[in-house]
Amino acid sequence: MRNTSISMFMLAFFPFVAEAATSITIDPQANCLSAAFTDTLAGTPAKFSLEEGRYVFSLVSNTMNCSGASNSCIIDSVMLHGGFKNARWGVAVTSNPIVVDSTASQFFAYISDDSCNNNAGQATLLIQKAE
Repeated sequence: MRNTSISMFMLAFFPFVAEAATSITIDPQANCLSAAFTDTLAGTPAKFSLEEGRYVFSLVSNTMNCSGASNSCIIDSVMLHGGFKNARWGVAVTSNPIVVDSTASQFFAYISDDSCNNNAGQATLLIQKAE
């Protein structure tokens, strides 16, 4: 039902979205960075490249949380940076679709948290090519 709602939203507000989609699984522990809060880097961002163009990003099938309980401490955004255009310095991707332009350079997607070790669940970063 949630995917249907998101799809209907995208059809209504982003009619230029193409049919083909790519998805990347985000693990809130493995793809969590805590370097901004500590002296050492923990975790590894999800790295991927896209062809030059315009894309619609959204976070779907999200069960990420930071306490091991799915109904508390919900992680509802993924940081995305790269592409040398509007996400060059980073944008937050949530369940609301966001348009990102790419210059065929690498992208990085991650969770930023001061304590990554208690994160659980996963989410799917849905990427659709816009026309």
